[in-house]
Amino acid sequence: MVEIGHLENALAPADGQLIRQELLVKMRRAQDGVLDYGPAAVGGDVELMGIAPTVLELRLSSRRGEDGVLHIRMYFTEPEERDSVLLALKLAWKRPGPLGLEEQNGHARNAARRADEHLASM
Repeated sequence: MVEIGHLENALAPADGQLIRQELLVKMRRAQDGVLDYGPAAVGGDVELMGIAPTVLELRLSSRRGEDGVLHIRMYFTEPEERDSVLLALKLAWKRPGPLGLEEQNGHARNAARRADEHLASM
């Protein structure tokens, strides 16, 4: 919830609410197993992160922020040792281009660390 607050601070209030609603819809679709897997170039909603192979990236709509376009992502995992569990790990935005790729890689590594810490504590 803290990350949703940070996201909403970076966006116009209406965009923050729209992203919150989109996230809820996509999480329900994920629960039902009906999200499209694959790269964004072919319309995929979700893709496995090469830099963090236990982490999946859920793409949400891009929005305009204070510094231009922000690509909004939620990083999650579905731990093998926990049936029917979808563990949300990080909600973040990245900028387009090479700088955004570095941001995305950092977000994915952070999400993987969070997953490891959470699963170790169970």
